[in-house]
Amino acid sequence: MLLDIDLSTALERIGDARRVWNDRLVPAQVEVVVNSPYRPEYDWLFVYERQLASFLERWLKSLRHELIGETGILCEALANAYCHGHARDRQRPIHVQVHVGKQGLLISIADQGEGFNLRNLAAQYQRGTNYYHLAGNGLRGMIQSSHFGIFYTQAGRCFHLIYCFDGDPCAGSRPLIPVRDFPSDAAANASSPPQTDPQGVAYRQIAPPDFEWASAALLMKTNGDPRVAYGLNPRQWTSMVEILMQLVPAADGMATCLRAGKPDGLQIHWSTGSLLLKQMDNGRYWLAALIDKEGAASLSGIFLPKLLAYLKTADQK
Repeated sequence: MLLDIDLSTALERIGDARRVWNDRLVPAQVEVVVNSPYRPEYDWLFVYERQLASFLERWLKSLRHELIGETGILCEALANAYCHGHARDRQRPIHVQVHVGKQGLLISIADQGEGFNLRNLAAQYQRGTNYYHLAGNGLRGMIQSSHFGIFYTQAGRCFHLIYCFDGDPCAGSRPLIPVRDFPSDAAANASSPPQTDPQGVAYRQIAPPDFEWASAALLMKTNGDPRVAYGLNPRQWTSMVEILMQLVPAADGMATCLRAGKPDGLQIHWSTGSLLLKQMDNGRYWLAALIDKEGAASLSGIFLPKLLAYLKTADQK
């Protein structure tokens, strides 16, 4: 959640804070790996966020999936510093610090950009502008996180994440956006008219649901007619449809296996997550979901029906 708090109060909140990580991150100096799934200009981010997450495992191992990966809070903060603060200048340093105390920890990421007005941004989110229904997933993730408190100092140039070992990052402060003011999924879906992709295919882009295990999803009829999606920009949508049109025949070829009661879908794994493709609703739909590596794809049989119901409701509007 976004907090209305200052740095000194946050340091007092975690108690007897000591600095355990102090890094001057220069993206151009990060030794990248060849198998990064991120875009080339963000290959440094793939490496660095994992180095930081490994250091934090002592305290945050069970919450790693909320911190890194394309929808992770730390990934978003580092990317914002690089992209918005430094205009993608790989030579400009980003300062990263971690303070740990008896009652919690504080992670700070500072850039040298012009900053921004967080209250104005929060107000736009509360008004439910289309950007925060169709994009803005980084801010949405920060606001809706129940484990971490997020605040900014230095006129928006310094991001802070506070985690309290008692599970209440809001103690001693108040949310900048109360939970009751989150734009509802129903309102978002009702306000998002059908769109047409570059290939002329009509579809509806909707707001993410209130569960976070699948960062993006696409519902498609078995005849290849795409219907509804969330978490995908237009370019990603087009790429996903092209991929699925190739994968669906392969999954259809598993029909004998499906009828035999064996695994009823395809899972394609990579280093940071997996694509799960499953036939649902008595064979009428294909559902594709992007699942973070820590998101327990093995539990999809429990969660996918809920995701299907959410997407079908939007499709029927």
